[in-house]
Amino acid sequence: MEYKIDINYSRASIKKAVWQLWLKWSLLPCLIAIGILLCAIAAWLVWGYESYFVSALTVIVFFGEIAVYFTFRQRSLSLFERMESPKATWSFDEDFISVEADTGSAKYKWNIIGKLYRFRNVWIFYYINRTISILNLECIPSDVQKFIIDKIKEHKGKIV
Repeated sequence: MEYKIDINYSRASIKKAVWQLWLKWSLLPCLIAIGILLCAIAAWLVWGYESYFVSALTVIVFFGEIAVYFTFRQRSLSLFERMESPKATWSFDEDFISVEADTGSAKYKWNIIGKLYRFRNVWIFYYINRTISILNLECIPSDVQKFIIDKIKEHKGKIV
């Protein structure tokens, strides 16, 4: 069985999808980094203990996580900006997942999808080569959603 679906993208939908993914990945590390930094500042104020190493490492982790967000956001938006039409045609069949837009096309076997991040209005395919694809759910019927989930699970991908 093959499913073919046209998806329309917008700048706002891409920003929102990347933001949701970043929150899922990086919110906890950022909160931990802020907590460690606050503890280091408190130790410095109360006991005069100066741990420049801990403070510097914490700041590096914090800004590193923020850099991840901006990197994914910029990559996604730059690809979107290159599109003449904000539309992509996705195809799902027993062996492959493919997408075609005016900027090019890609065809993957299901086993290249490492994780599927599911959010309310968008799904994000995270491939094993550390790239992502954004799939707006507004025009995807529930039977196609179930098919995608089943195929990813069948090929040992994770549903997050």
